Amino acid sequence: MSKATVVGSLLIAVVATIAAVILLRPKQGTGITGVVTSVLTTDQVAAAVEIELEHPDGFHLSGSAWKRVVVSQDAFGTWWAAFEESLTESPRSLRWPVEETQVRAMLRVLGSTEVRSSQRERDDSEQFGDVYRLGIRVQGHGWIRYQLTSPRLGGVVYAINQEDRTHTSVWPSEVFDGLYAPGPVAWLNKHCFAGVGEADSIAIITNNEPMELQRSGSRWSMTKPVVSVVDATAMDALLKSIGTLSWETIQPGADKAPGWNDQIVDVEVRSSRKNQSGGATEEVVTLRTALADPSNSAVMRSRPATIRRMDRSKSSKPPEASVQLTVSSASISEILMTPAQLVSRMSVQHPAKDIGAIRVTTTDGLTAIFARTLDGWAFRSEAGVTTELSASFQSTVAELVRTLCETPVDSEAIQIIGDLHDYGMTGPFTSIEFLTLSDLSLGIVNIKLQPVASGPASLGVGGFIAVCQNHYVERTYPASTLDQYVRMLVDFVRTAQK
Repeated sequence: MSKATVVGSLLIAVVATIAAVILLRPKQGTGITGVVTSVLTTDQVAAAVEIELEHPDGFHLSGSAWKRVVVSQDAFGTWWAAFEESLTESPRSLRWPVEETQVRAMLRVLGSTEVRSSQRERDDSEQFGDVYRLGIRVQGHGWIRYQLTSPRLGGVVYAINQEDRTHTSVWPSEVFDGLYAPGPVAWLNKHCFAGVGEADSIAIITNNEPMELQRSGSRWSMTKPVVSVVDATAMDALLKSIGTLSWETIQPGADKAPGWNDQIVDVEVRSSRKNQSGGATEEVVTLRTALADPSNSAVMRSRPATIRRMDRSKSSKPPEASVQLTVSSASISEILMTPAQLVSRMSVQHPAKDIGAIRVTTTDGLTAIFARTLDGWAFRSEAGVTTELSASFQSTVAELVRTLCETPVDSEAIQIIGDLHDYGMTGPFTSIEFLTLSDLSLGIVNIKLQPVASGPASLGVGGFIAVCQNHYVERTYPASTLDQYVRMLVDFVRTAQK
């Protein structure tokens, strides 16, 4: 080996040694070496139940700067963020559910991101300047707390473990951004009814006039202003509209928001929830908003609203502080459905195949029964005498049953009435009672034939009104459909009774 080669090799070795010393020596004021660790272990990530964050300049949300945010999980598994405007004992606060997926994702980042750490001989926290604080409560472990700097040159953040203030680490600035910029503000659930379990009942109260809906198993029914089966498609649309209703801005609020007119609407959702230990509660969440006001362009575009929550299992506990929101008027309009839009669009709430007989009573009091047989339909008098029917007349009976049981009317052709004497039902009407094969009653439809003077154009002229006597719901069928079947049955009964 030549002398020049030996000298060159020695120079390379010296440069490499110097570079290693520079790279591995502790940085001034940080004490960082090449030791690699993570903020949380895998087990701690899974067991974390609370995150506490302090921001010296505040988390910015809806025009306010919130100094502290506590993100925690309640007994029912829902994650909440409590924003506090100051670090005093009784600050103005805002509490709202957050997306669990966002919280879990942040915890996984803390568990998977590699950070370099070292042990120092002294506390260097006085060199940090702006102080951000992070606390994570882990079940079975307690609190893990850090004090952090703002991002420094090179895209790093320096952190000191609060349990051992000589333990310093350097984190990627991306972790800081996930926690503080914007942090929990981005985790907020944007749905107005966030944190509500599966709804058991829904009430929509417009100017003190309630419409109430109740769930039993997977089926919904209306209990006010009438008792009725609801239309499944319309109910699904309502549930979707409530579940996806989103807010635009949020802040602590009062019962009456600025810009409201005197006409308001309340949307109340009740749900029963069980915690992991088997305890149960009924939660009531009420959204109050203004009706659309054509004279107020702001309300027409986005309406002020408030959300109030109450835990019914704790009767002595006052309602939680309300939250003031702004909500899209178009989204609110999708929720403000009328009873006529939600009730079943069929006059009889049973499929045609379940009908064993119908009892027809004419306007002049004549009664006869048309009973289902193995061959189709037959006429049966009150004395029990059975008469075969022609094939065409059997088809008429079958079509009448199918129309009232399975043919929906337009929602525009439905009205909710107070009693049977409303809307022209003062005169005589034909009554059809629907029976099972064993003659058990399934309900009565009272029918009056009358010309249609006004209403949806689809009704034509000469339509008639079918009123469900027990449910006080009025359904109007188009002309030349159900009316012709009723006339044929009535004529047959009158002829048979002579």
